[in-house]
Formats: sequence, structure tokens, C-alpha cells
Amino acid sequence: MDSKLVVTILIAIIGLIFFVKPNIYFKIQNPISKAHGLEKTSERVRPLFIRIMGIFIVIIALSLYYGCNLRS
Repeated sequence: MDSKLVVTILIAIIGLIFFVKPNIYFKIQNPISKAHGLEKTSERVRPLFIRIMGIFIVIIALSLYYGCNLRS
């Protein structure tokens, strides 16, 4: 299997996870915010924005894959 395809699949899976379950992002990010003395990320950011970020991650992964294949 092509390494570009593997990386694309991994990035797309991460994006889909953030789209389907944005709470996973908050579980990762809240302890980081607490360590820096900020309020919890889940209080500052709405889940809708995390879903939008997940879709953009998938779009970027696909555009990188197809963009690299056009040059090859």
C-alpha cells in the first residue's frame, strides 16, 4: 500500500472521529488548558466548531493526497 494513502487514511479517520464525537477532542484538550491555567476548552468552544474542524481535516487530507498524485 502506498505510504501517502496510509497517511491520508489516518488523517481522515482522525477528522471523522472529531466530526462524530467532538467530546473526544475535549477530553484531550481540557487537561492541557488546565495545565496552562486557562478555563476548560469545553466551556470556551462549542461542539459545532469541533465538528467543522473535523470536516476540514478530512478535506485537507483528501486534497493533499490527490494533489500529490497529480504531480507524480
